[in-house]
Amino acid sequence: MRYILSKTNYCLGLQCPLLLYKKANNPEELPKPTPFDQFIFNQGNLVGALAIKEYPGGVMIPGKPWSKAVERTKRAIENKTTSIFEATFIHDEVVVRVDILERVNRNLFNIIEVKQSSHMKEEYIPDVAVQRYVLEGTGLKIDRTYLMHLNKDYIHPNVGDLFVLEDCTQAALEHLKGIEKKIEAQKQIVGMDEPPSIDIGPHCMKPRECPLKDVCWRVVPEVSIFNLPGYRKKWELYESGIVSLEDLPIELGFGEKQEKYIQSFRRNKPLVDLDSIKSRLTLLEEPIFFLDFETINWAVPRFAGCRPYQNIPFQWSLHIMKDGNLQHKEFLWYNKDDPRPELMTDLLDALGDSGSIMVYSNYERGVLNRLKEAFPEKSDLIDSTIERLWDLLDIFRYYYIDWRFKGSNSIKSVLPVLVPDLDYSDLDIKEGGMAMVMYDRMIEMKGDEKEEIKKSLLEYCERDTMAMVEIYKALKNITKY
Repeated sequence: MRYILSKTNYCLGLQCPLLLYKKANNPEELPKPTPFDQFIFNQGNLVGALAIKEYPGGVMIPGKPWSKAVERTKRAIENKTTSIFEATFIHDEVVVRVDILERVNRNLFNIIEVKQSSHMKEEYIPDVAVQRYVLEGTGLKIDRTYLMHLNKDYIHPNVGDLFVLEDCTQAALEHLKGIEKKIEAQKQIVGMDEPPSIDIGPHCMKPRECPLKDVCWRVVPEVSIFNLPGYRKKWELYESGIVSLEDLPIELGFGEKQEKYIQSFRRNKPLVDLDSIKSRLTLLEEPIFFLDFETINWAVPRFAGCRPYQNIPFQWSLHIMKDGNLQHKEFLWYNKDDPRPELMTDLLDALGDSGSIMVYSNYERGVLNRLKEAFPEKSDLIDSTIERLWDLLDIFRYYYIDWRFKGSNSIKSVLPVLVPDLDYSDLDIKEGGMAMVMYDRMIEMKGDEKEEIKKSLLEYCERDTMAMVEIYKALKNITKY
């Protein structure tokens, strides 16, 4: 049985013809999955395995070769199997595998697509629609088309249902209008002798960032109109031929945030409201605690009282500044059981009952609020801790605007500008997503490799709080004159 497209490639082709061409003809030119990609993939496999348990008595169809999978699916249908997992069909040179094919009666079936998300997304509709197209093309009669996703209101271990079954039949039928033309166009793209020439556009980020973005965006300057913070008409500028910030017409109207960014770029220096920064810094009370959490958000909750994708803190770093002296404390949970009780107890003890707690963004506030929900007996202590929070990010939102931040106020954008001698390049773990992945690995390990990951996690989290310390020092330095 000949096939050209899969349902995955069909969805990629809807986003970008070049991406489809590369995936079908030159997959080696696409970036390899990162450890974080693999972590997400593993989460999806777990969700899928749990989903099929909702349909006892079903039959799993092994994968490749596709021709054998198709024959096994046909036999399972003939044997009146109630549910078929990974049912495989080929029609119009398109191969699809259906997560769950549910028999309604002798000749009628439902398609159930399992997603690890906790809600419906528009990007899922082409996926289920092309499945329906192929199955109906083989002569199978389809009743409903469902999306099965995690229930955001489920509370582990047994409050509510883990999954929600959402009927998306009508949306799938709408997408089916004209699908033959889409498929034919995609087959032609796959068969081209040379890759298609595709300009950059909004499709580079929707429904998700394209793996070819770094290649296709080489034509865009390092600092461009796409760095304008909060500006929604960037693509209109691009289509009019404006890419570089130097080309922006002076008379073009922008909001205050964009105007300040453009002024900083044109003057080649930051716009700094020294008085406001001084005023904000005077609110800090010693000892000053510089706090950062690392968290993990498993798709399927593991601990009592947790929901799907709830952020579970497993680590914190705390630098403490008083009278010019700096002290460091830290916490990292090494095991598979719930880290939160001990993490919270040790943190509250380290923070004491006085002194400002510096954070970067509202993230730490959110983590503390979730700890309060999990441990209501500690709510008064956690509330008093939250009242002491002081957000360093606010300085760069409102009072320190620098075009070299490239439109982002994240700590990893601000740090190399204000503190060029401090970065993350010497660390094994360089960002939060990798910290989550390595923690997930570490708690399953023993021996030397586990110790190496512990060391790397501690170094990364400590670097985050040291970054805040050094940025704070830089702000104090520019405001002392």
